[in-house]
Amino acid sequence: MTSLKLNLVVITTIVVAYLHFPTTMAGNNWIVGGPRGWIVPPNPDYYESWKKGKELFDSDEYWFVFKNKSHNVIAVNKEAFDACDPDKDANATHITETRTRGVVFMTAGIKYLICSHHCSKGHKIMIDVKESKE
Repeated sequence: MTSLKLNLVVITTIVVAYLHFPTTMAGNNWIVGGPRGWIVPPNPDYYESWKKGKELFDSDEYWFVFKNKSHNVIAVNKEAFDACDPDKDANATHITETRTRGVVFMTAGIKYLICSHHCSKGHKIMIDVKESKE
């Protein structure tokens, strides 16, 4: 009988804990490029290697960390991304030109981001942002 009461207490505790557990998890915080941050890539697959194995969601926060005024982050369309020319996108958006800035992508979809100063050196990234799982 004591064993039955103990099992009932354990099961009740698990159920109560489960009901209080948040149903949606907060997103991840990513430093784009890893510990070195938003830099001119030292090799051609630097940003692809950073993305490898990561699931990137619209609930995640993306941090671009770099030296003040040496880089920037501009959201552009694919044409401007491929050409490394933000002028090819009438809706290009300067996200940041400050030392450290957090960016939260609120919508799912493909994001094209470049540094207008060093894009031709490979300083750009395409992020396929997925819709958060709920």
